[in-house]
Amino acid sequence: HQHPVNHVLHVFVGWPLVGASLLLLPFRPLWSVGLFLAGYALMFTGHFVFERNIPTILKHPSTPFVMAV
Repeated sequence: HQHPVNHVLHVFVGWPLVGASLLLLPFRPLWSVGLFLAGYALMFTGHFVFERNIPTILKHPSTPFVMAV
């Protein structure tokens, strides 16, 4: 995440939306899905538009599971 806009979209927008979606899941499942998708859409936009590359999760789908372990 070398481009500053992509960095902001990840750290201050995308991941907080994904985190909020997980917190809201038991209470507002539809809002949770919307926030989750919006967070990832913004992060993908940062990669495609500002850095002009493909996100790692699309190249190597197992990455989130490996990082979790």
